[in-house]
Amino acid sequence: MPSFKTTNATIQRKIIPVREVQAKQPKDLSPKLFLPPAWLELMPSTEKAIMNTLLSSDNNQQGIDTITSSIMNKLLICGVLRINLEQGIISYSDKTPVEISSDTKIIKFLVFLMQNKRVVEYREIAKNIEMNCWHEGISNEDVAREVQFIKRDLTTFLEDKVGMNQKEIQNLIIVKKNVGYKLRCEADSLKTH
Repeated sequence: MPSFKTTNATIQRKIIPVREVQAKQPKDLSPKLFLPPAWLELMPSTEKAIMNTLLSSDNNQQGIDTITSSIMNKLLICGVLRINLEQGIISYSDKTPVEISSDTKIIKFLVFLMQNKRVVEYREIAKNIEMNCWHEGISNEDVAREVQFIKRDLTTFLEDKVGMNQKEIQNLIIVKKNVGYKLRCEADSLKTH
């Protein structure tokens, strides 16, 4: 039977990294935030540097709020419709996720509506998604038709690619005649009865 020699140095090499990971956990964290030591080790170096800077500041809550808003800007949820901007994926309910490009006008339009919890006017939409028809001093009526075409394309995308039906889309996107659009993000509103 072959014998394996184990020295103290071999054992120490296996134990020291665990101690180092525990030592790297900031000691003055707010009780509201729990970051497992392994979580810090898995972060890319640039994000780790930002995290350490934010957490080592005098006002930990401000750092925590910054981290939370950064995460929330990458993951948008409206009822059972989810967009992960970091991964470039949109998913609806339990259907298969679909890859998206956040540079397309329809996705910019949907993201803008998801980020705003209010009625968004046509001209705001045109400005935000950088439509050619937008310029300083333009009225809502001037861009309404072009924005409506983008909404039509979004409806087709949600139906054909994401797997939503017409009724679900109508319940999701609220049309405010001659004004703009708003999303209804309650989970119950997206279900078909």
